Amino acid sequence: MNLIPEDYVACLKSIKERIQQARFQAVRSVNREMIELYWHIGKEIAERKEKLGWGRAIVEKLSHDLIKSFPGMTGFSTRNLWEMKRFYQKYVDYPILQQLVAEIPWGHHLVILNKVKEMKACEYYLRATIEQNWSRNILLNQINSKAFERRMVNAIRDVLLRVLSLRA
Repeated sequence: MNLIPEDYVACLKSIKERIQQARFQAVRSVNREMIELYWHIGKEIAERKEKLGWGRAIVEKLSHDLIKSFPGMTGFSTRNLWEMKRFYQKYVDYPILQQLVAEIPWGHHLVILNKVKEMKACEYYLRATIEQNWSRNILLNQINSKAFERRMVNAIRDVLLRVLSLRA
């Protein structure tokens, strides 16, 4: 005799899907908050460096004091604080990109910061990472294989082919 109702499997599946969605949204929310925090820290350091001449010693002290104040938290190494400054400076003049940056994890940003110079390429990799849910390794492989440059070459080729076909 089967005591499990007919719709049990469908109910279990529905609940599991909802749990997965909630977990994913929670991770996205935490990531967004962390990226906004890193943006703020980068802004603070950049502005103080420019106005007050903050240098290596002050940022090292800041790192030390943050690590001491928040034991068990990671991300406040001196190197990472300088990366936050670079992150802020890279995107501060690009409001459209500022909307995208909160959508990907910090590790992805470090890859883009260290591997991609041109802002159109940054935008491409940010959007592609969001749309295609690239892992950090896939992002790195796409950058190393020059996916943005290939896309631009293909776009130019397509335009030229259209122009040539209109003339024919």
